[in-house]
Formats: sequence, C-alpha cells, structure tokens
Amino acid sequence: MAGSTVTAGTTTFLMTDIQGSTPMWERNPDRMSEALTRHDEIMEHAVSSHEGRVLRPRGEGDSIFAVFTGAPGAVAAALDAQRALSVEPWPEDCVIRVRMAVHTGEVEDRYGDFYGPVVNRCARLRAIAHGGQVVVSETSRQLAAGSLPPLTDFRDLGSHKLVGLSEPETVHQLCHPDLDEDFPPLASLNSYVNNLPLQLTTFVGREAEVTEVKRSLGSTRLLTLAGAGGLGKTRLALEVAGRVLARYAGGVWLAELAPATSADMVVRAVASAVGAAEQPGRSPMQALVDHVGTQPMLIVLDNCEHVVGAAAELAGTLLRSCPALTILATSREPLRVSGEQVWRVPPLSLPDKETLPTEFMSCEATRLFVDRAQLVCPSFEPASDRLSAVTRIVRQLDGMPLAIELAAAWVGILPVEEIERRLVDRFALLSRGSRTAEPRQQTLRAAIDWSHELLEPPERELLAGLSVFAGGFTLDAAEEVFGAGVLEDLTSLVDKSLVGIEERDGTNRYVLLESVREYAVGKLAERGAEVRLRHLEWCLTLVERASAELDGDEAALWLNRLEAEHDNIRQALRCSMESGRSESGLLLALGASTFWRIRGHWSESRQWIEQLLHLADPPAGVRGRALDVLGGLLLNTGDFDAAWERLHEAVSVRREAGDLLGAASSLSHLGDVAHTQGRFADARRSYEESLDLVRSAGNHEGLISALSRLGTMALAEENFTLARSLFTEALELQRESGNRQPMLATLHNLAMAANAQGDLATAESLFLECLEEARRLGNRRVVAASLTGLGGIRELQERYDESIQLHEQALEIERELGDRVGVAACIYALGEVTRQKGDLPAARGLLEESLQLWQELGAKQGIVAQLQALGEVERADGNHVRAQSLLSDGLEMSREIGYRSGIATCLEGLAAIAASTDPQAAVTMASEAAAVREAIGTKPPKDHELLVSQLKESLGSAFEAAWARAREEPGGAEREPSKPASTHIGG
Repeated sequence: MAGSTVTAGTTTFLMTDIQGSTPMWERNPDRMSEALTRHDEIMEHAVSSHEGRVLRPRGEGDSIFAVFTGAPGAVAAALDAQRALSVEPWPEDCVIRVRMAVHTGEVEDRYGDFYGPVVNRCARLRAIAHGGQVVVSETSRQLAAGSLPPLTDFRDLGSHKLVGLSEPETVHQLCHPDLDEDFPPLASLNSYVNNLPLQLTTFVGREAEVTEVKRSLGSTRLLTLAGAGGLGKTRLALEVAGRVLARYAGGVWLAELAPATSADMVVRAVASAVGAAEQPGRSPMQALVDHVGTQPMLIVLDNCEHVVGAAAELAGTLLRSCPALTILATSREPLRVSGEQVWRVPPLSLPDKETLPTEFMSCEATRLFVDRAQLVCPSFEPASDRLSAVTRIVRQLDGMPLAIELAAAWVGILPVEEIERRLVDRFALLSRGSRTAEPRQQTLRAAIDWSHELLEPPERELLAGLSVFAGGFTLDAAEEVFGAGVLEDLTSLVDKSLVGIEERDGTNRYVLLESVREYAVGKLAERGAEVRLRHLEWCLTLVERASAELDGDEAALWLNRLEAEHDNIRQALRCSMESGRSESGLLLALGASTFWRIRGHWSESRQWIEQLLHLADPPAGVRGRALDVLGGLLLNTGDFDAAWERLHEAVSVRREAGDLLGAASSLSHLGDVAHTQGRFADARRSYEESLDLVRSAGNHEGLISALSRLGTMALAEENFTLARSLFTEALELQRESGNRQPMLATLHNLAMAANAQGDLATAESLFLECLEEARRLGNRRVVAASLTGLGGIRELQERYDESIQLHEQALEIERELGDRVGVAACIYALGEVTRQKGDLPAARGLLEESLQLWQELGAKQGIVAQLQALGEVERADGNHVRAQSLLSDGLEMSREIGYRSGIATCLEGLAAIAASTDPQAAVTMASEAAAVREAIGTKPPKDHELLVSQLKESLGSAFEAAWARAREEPGGAEREPSKPASTHIGG
C-alpha cells in the first residue's frame, strides 16, 4: 500500500492466474488439462524452493495462492516460475502465460487460511497485470530491494487506483533479462475512461458470481441483476464493471437512478453520467444517442425498480440505436426489454449449522460479518467460542449482505451472543446504517419499505398473506389457501424479487427471505386470524392425504413432500396453540405422527403431542388416540415407565368412551411395553385381553393384529411352534379377507419364526414369497424388511458376501424412503455381517455410523445394541480396554432404562473379557447374566455357554461358590429388567 509502514510479523503473498485460460479449455480440454498439470508442477516447485507454501486456489481461472514469511522469497519464486514457464515447450494452442502479483502486509492465519485487506489488495494487483508480467506492491518492493537475485530490478509503473479499493497503490514491475519487459498499460482504473466510485469497504466473496456475470456480459447486450433489497446488487455490478474496463474503449459509466422520479430525469441522469452535453434543437434522448454512437461502452443503470418503465424505454432506445453499447442494470424486477437476460443475485453462501472452525472463514456470509465487525472493533476476532453465534446470526439473516453489515455494526457495543438474541426483533436492531448511505440502505426496514411501496394493493395483500407459510410453499398450496386467482400476483412478487423460486425434486417451490417474511407478518394485521386458519386447514388436509399413502408405492414421494412442508406443519401447530385451536393442532400432530415416526422425529413429535394434550380438551376419542400415539413414542425412546402410564390411561379413556377397538389397540401397545421390558407374563395378559375385545367386537383386522402380537410374544419366548401356529392362523384370516397388503407383515413374521426355529428352507421360502408380494403391491418398506430377512439367512449359512449384497439393497431402499430407523437398522445389520466375516475395521466403521444415527434418534435400545456390537468388535481385535468401556456404557444405559436383554448381553461380553485376567469377576457377571435370562425366558448365546463351561473347568469348586454368591447378592435379575423391542412388522 502506498505509504504503508512495514512492521515485524508481516506476511507476503504471491498470487498468480493463467491469462486466457477459458478459451484454451474450450478449444482442447484434454491438452489444457495436461498443460495445467505441468503449470502446477512448475509453480509448486518454485514456491517450495523459496520456503513458500501453496494454499488453495484463490480467485477466478486457474490460479495459485502462495504465502511466504518474507518478500525476497516471494519475489525470487515469481522470477523462477516465470523463467521456467517461458522456456517450457507448450502445445501451440495451449501456451501458458501467467500474471503474478506480490504484496506484503499484516495478517492473521485464521484456521489455516488468510483473509482481509492485504489478501484483497494482492488479488486486485494480480487483476491489473498481464500474462508473463510480475507486479509488486510498494511495501513488498521495500522489503525485497536489498535481497534481489542477480540481474533483477524493479521498474516503477506509477500509482494506480484498484477496483473496489479506496487507497491507490504504487506498482512496480519485476525486471530480468530472461523476462519480457514490454506490456500494455496496467488494467487499473487509471488506464480506462470511467466514473466508477472508489469503495471504502472491501468486496467480500462472490468470485463465482463475478465470473458468471462477466461471462454473461459477453453474450448479451442487456443484463439485469435482479434481487431483493439488501442483496448487494449494486456492489456486485460495480465490481464486475471495474473488472471489464478493458473491454470498452468508450468507457464504463455508472448512472445512479435512485433520485430519478420521471422518465425525463432518467434520461438526464444517464446523459450526465456519460458526459453527453445538451444540443440545441435536440431532445436529451437524441443528444444521448448521438454521444454514445458506435462507441464500445458499458452503462450501469443502478436502481431501476421505481422507474422501471422509463428505464426500460431508455434501454430499448439506446440498444437499438447504439450497436456497440452494453447495459448492466440493477433492479428488483426485470426491465422486460427484448433481448434482456435476467441474472438473479443470490444471498451470500452460508455455513452449515455446525460449522467447523476450519470452514468458518470459507463461507462468504461469515467472512463479511467478520470484515465489517473489524471496521467498528479492530480487535474483534472470531474466537472458537463465538463461531456458533456468528454462524447462527448470518443464517438467521439468510446471507443478506445489508442485514449482515447492519448486525456487524453492533459488535463494538454488544457481544455477538447478545446481537443474536436481539434478532428476535430484527427491524429494531438493524437500524444503524451509514449516515452517508441512501436512506433505503440505512436500515433493514427501509430497504424492504422501498420494495413494498412499489407494489399494487393486491400484491401487498398477497405478500402479507404469504407470511403464514414457513419454509416455502408450492403454487398448489398458495391456491388452496388464497384461491385459484393467485398466480398473477404471485408471479409479480417473484418478478419484483420479494418471493424467490427454488427447484426441489422437480417441483418449483416459492420462498420468502426470512427478513421479508417477518416484515410481511407485520403487515398481515386483522386478516391474520382468517389466513392462519386456512393455512391450518390446508396442513390438516395434507397430512390426512399423506397418511393414506405411506404404505403404498408412493410412500417415498409423500414422505419427501411432508419433509418439505415440515416447517409449515410446525408453523400451523404453533398458530393452533396461540389462537386457541389446540384441538385442531392435536389432530394435525396425530396426522403427522406416522411421518415423524418413520423419519425419526421422535422427540419433536412427543413434545408437540404433550403440549397440545395439556392445552386442549378434546373428545375422548381424540384424547385416547393421542395418548396411544404418545405411549408408542415414549416406548421408542426407552421411557418405559411413562409409556406404560400413558397407554394405561389410553385404555381407560377408550373404554369409558365405548371405543372397544381403540382400547384393544392400546392394550396391544401396552403389551408391547411389557414385552420390550421382558415382562412376558404381563405382555401376554395384555395381548390376550386385546384379543378378547376384538373377538367380541367381531373385528377381523383387530383379530389378525392380536394374533400377530401373540405370535411375536411366543417368538421372543423361543416357543417357535406356538409362534408359527399363531402367525399361520393370522395369515389364513388375511387370505380370507382378500386384503393382501396386511398379509405382508404376517408372512414376514412367519418367516422370522421359521428362521428362529432353524428351519432355514421354510424361512427362505416365506421371505421370498413376502418379497415378491411386497414388490407387486409396491410396499417398499416390506421389500426392504424381506431383503434384510434373507440377508440374515445368508449370514447364518456363512454366505457373507451374498448377505452383504442383500442388506445393501435394503439399505438403499430405506435411504430412498428417508426412514432413519430403517437406515440405522440396515447399517447395524451390515456391521454385524461384516464382523462375522472377519473384516473388523469395516465392521467398526459401520457400527460407529449406526451408533451415531441411533444417538440422533434418541433410541436408547438401539444405542445399547451398537455399544454391545462395537464392544465385540474391539474384543475380537484385542482392544480389551476399549471393549470394556463400550460394554460398561451399554450396561449402564440398559440398567438406566430397564432393558434386561441389554443387561444380559453386556454382562456376557464383560465376562468374556474378564475371564483371562479375573475369573472370579467373570463368574459373577456370567451368573448375573444367567439370572436375567432365566427371568425373561431366553437362552444365552452358544459362545457364552462355552465360556461358562471353561470357567467351571478352570475354577473347579470355586466356580460353584462364586456362582451361588452372585445369585445371593442384590441386583442381577432384580435390577430394572428389560427386553429389546420386537422386530416384527405390523401391529
């Protein structure tokens, strides 16, 4: 920087770029790829030879970004690179010419990368150089002057204004006998006719957009940058204009139309910008046309939206009369001139919700926040404890540059956490813009007010109404809420950049930036109650239609649709509670419960239903159903006591209401809780009582469900003959009914019974029948379950590769359905098969992935299963300390939730680890595991029986004493017994 002071701790950057690379890529991509590989080798060798470090590419084209501890190394590297590049035998149509820039300044390495004014200035220096040329800043020249390579010197090229920077730079050219010395004038603002203003702040990010807009300017004569207020249209236009100066010998001219209020003022503003003097007897427009004439010229028409008709008329006239003219316009809606190309300006790129520190500064929105925050508070740094707050701020602000800058302006006064908190009322907070900015850019509200005032009354009314949607909406949804005539006004709002369009899964989805949506909420006023009620009714209709389709061949489509509308469902639920319509909200939550269960939104589903039950006073039928669904959710998350309590209440409520079939269903679910806990006698009583109710009611489907549950009960008790008998009876009843869809679950369960009994041939035949029928009926969930069952048979037959293929096919289906529980279960099955095959590293990776999914779901039984399986992997791999830690965690969680099967399995694993070092402890744990299994009526695995036999043999009489002592101590089977959830389908 001109006049800058060189201080200790400075860093020097070398930035390079291949000039004219795009045409070479288009002419011969294969040859260009080879040339680029050689270019990279040369550059990396030159940089490393002088103790530099190549970072990721920075900027447009095929670039190199390198960092050095001192300027002499950077200058020497640039010299060596240019000399090597100049003698390389490049292909005739791929001659590599590289422009280079060297600049030095004080920077900080943020998470392995560099950002800020010094880097920006180096990039701007590179942009004004030519292929084969090395330009050096004044600061770097001072530092390198005393250590130049032999025959090397600098040539002073004078002071130059750089695009987007307020301070000019004294630029020097590196000279050496082996380098070219004659180049055209530097492509700085000095060299070309223009009236572009110098910017007082840095231009952050948008490199991809700049490249795309520059490319578009080469193929159209009228390009309109369209977008909502505050998205940075003007700044992007000025950045692009500064970078294409060399294209327009007649100059690049900015015409600011914000002050214009009439067609005459629009013409005069443009004439003044380009220097077109008035002519006697000629209109201002004729004088402007005469002045532009045939000159290659770019005119930037900024802020056209409030005079869009006049701007369109002017642009059309100029383009027809001036053949070498190009116009770059910024507007909140298109000009609608023949030949116009509209380029929608997107928000800045946003970080993920949980951004890693190394990724934080790679996102444009967070970089802008930090850059602007440091203007008001130079000491501000995005320390690790602030990353999350800044991430949440820029995400709440949708990556809108104006809003981010206004939020960052508070950094000198408020901690970032407080800024985030106060965004609840963003329009009050974001009101400290620059006093010198246009009024509409001084506050967030003013920016949106400017757009709102340009709307027609019906458009204003629709915009306010659309605020009831959250997370976007489809045209069908808007028509159902507002009527069939909504399309014209909605299209106008899209044109005026107040509503955006995104394509998701082949469907157009309309979205409002959150700031626009909150503004529109404030305009909804007295019509709000009516519109919110229509929105709630639309959501109710949607979930009712979806619920009827979730077992059909379009299940994935409807699950994805509900996922897309999830924010709308949440919004409707909130409105139902706030408006006193909790009963409607409860019906909506119950309608969405199947979707929530399949997609793993268990905790959220539970919270909504609990809140709405507390607020609402629904009819007994609705209350009983809600308690029943809530009990199932509590069972899934391992809260067995609460599940038992809610389901007992559901049975009582449904009996009192005379809903015997509902009571039977809740009794079945109550049996599921007892079954899961390993309380088989209680489970059987509940299932049998449910069976009695459905028999007395003569309900065919209820009878089938009850028989299936009793069959599953017998399966868990290892009474396989009874299980097969019950499932067979259920299957015969289903065949009589002619309703083939429910048969799938019974076929699957019958196959499981045969499999458990060791009748693999029958099990395989049943699974194949179930698979064929499920495919014919389009029930992809049962297809996946059947493939999993077949995979289990192949595992027992030690045909591991075939088993893995079947499990992978099932996993693919579950992923397509978005069934998070099914995905987790399939990955677990793959991990177990892989472990049996002996590939312990692969098994470990799969089981760790499955563990993470079960943890995200909050399913404690699933977590225990993964901990136990991972413990077995580590034990088999000789990592006994790690194995003991995993199994101990699994044991603790099993005892916490009363999961007896988990207790037994984890104790058996811990006993196997202890056997070689502490046989007495191994006996104690084996004894407790045996007591648990006796209580729940299941047998231990064969390898554990073998372990017990070995302990008996090695300890002799001491074994019997230790075994008996463990039985006498409190705990063991008396500790909160449990049994894993059944894997049968149906019910």
